[in-house]
Amino acid sequence: MTQPAERQADGYDGARVLVTGATGFIGAHLVTALGAVGAEVHGVARRPPAVPLAGSTRLHLVDLADLAACRALIKSTRPDRIFHLASHVTGRQDLVSVVETLNGNLVSSVYLLTAVAEFAKPGSIVVAGSSEEPRGFSLGDPETAPYSPYAAAKLAQSAYAAFFRRTLGLPISHARIFMGYGPGQSDAKKLIPHVILSLLRGITPALSSGRRLADWTYIADIVDALMVLGLRSAGPSPAVPSLDIGTGTLTSVADIALQLRDIIAPAGHVSFGAAADRLYEAQHVADVVQSKALTEWQPAVDLETGLRRTVDWYRTHLNQFG
Repeated sequence: MTQPAERQADGYDGARVLVTGATGFIGAHLVTALGAVGAEVHGVARRPPAVPLAGSTRLHLVDLADLAACRALIKSTRPDRIFHLASHVTGRQDLVSVVETLNGNLVSSVYLLTAVAEFAKPGSIVVAGSSEEPRGFSLGDPETAPYSPYAAAKLAQSAYAAFFRRTLGLPISHARIFMGYGPGQSDAKKLIPHVILSLLRGITPALSSGRRLADWTYIADIVDALMVLGLRSAGPSPAVPSLDIGTGTLTSVADIALQLRDIIAPAGHVSFGAAADRLYEAQHVADVVQSKALTEWQPAVDLETGLRRTVDWYRTHLNQFG
């Protein structure tokens, strides 16, 4: 797991920090980092994790799409700082995903922020957005329209966060997180875990065309940026309404897969075109110049280093994936 920069320690030591989505990929790394600098960490998840959370994290099993449960959670924890990472993540573009992403991303966020506005006065709230949120949205411009239910729900979530910030005065920052990867990502259907696990087992990964471009961001950099943003949302430093968490570089799915092949099995093969590409996918790159100007944060782990560290982790934990 990750270790935060030393500059963050003083701001979290002894603070009561609530992390929703604590058993997810980013959340699990974040609670480890917060615990390492002395925070009293309260994690929130819908169900018990397969692997216990790190350190002394106190786990609360809560369905955030239940307003009464959100109110009870906030009244019982009274957090000093909040990281809202809980999300229903899916790349599907079908009707079935609409209600799932509505409840898992929008309803849960509105209920949580409502409960916070009613019962708590945290110093900072970081709401995790996504690089899939369209920018400059206009109903009449199809190029800016969300291309999946997940993207639409995240866009609406950000709009509500802006309302709670501007009108109700909550100290909210929006973290636009780009394509995260790294050790500990348990979803074997994600691109990088799928390719690594396939190659380690001598299986040819079957992928889409590989043309899609994304800004691939190592988990340690994501956690560091979140913790920096959590300290800049309120207090003596000027608040940062929104921050891009990425590298500023686009790399194709094909290039990622071939780099992993070269690391794991140079004589191996990757099959492109075996799966269909998703429709209308936009390709956004993080504005790292603005991110550094706003917070002094910048990514520290280059792509090759990050991929090699990730491969090493999966090689060591291969037996956990059946």
